[in-house]
Amino acid sequence: MPDNHLIVPVRYREWSGRDLTFQEIYSKSNAFHYKAASREELQIVRKTAAEIVDAEREIPARIDGNWTGSDKQLELQHRLRQVQADFPEIHPVNVSSSWLSRYPHLLD
Repeated sequence: MPDNHLIVPVRYREWSGRDLTFQEIYSKSNAFHYKAASREELQIVRKTAAEIVDAEREIPARIDGNWTGSDKQLELQHRLRQVQADFPEIHPVNVSSSWLSRYPHLLD
């Protein structure tokens, strides 16, 4: 995916309060998670206004090719790429850097 694209992913949460990791999410289809949520086996966590606003602030810099993340943000994006590499059927995506900074445990 070009560096000027990014997403704010859907988070899935067990009723115990534990969020599913990227590894767990990628190991099954989106349809599986949506069906599990419709059966109330999982929760779909809504994006917050702050998550959306932060991503919207990052987009212009990515489009202009001027985005430079902190060392920590670049490390998180690299860890995300490593997880994505384990699932060749998944198209690699850029995730909002502020979002990844909020939820680094999803990369474990």
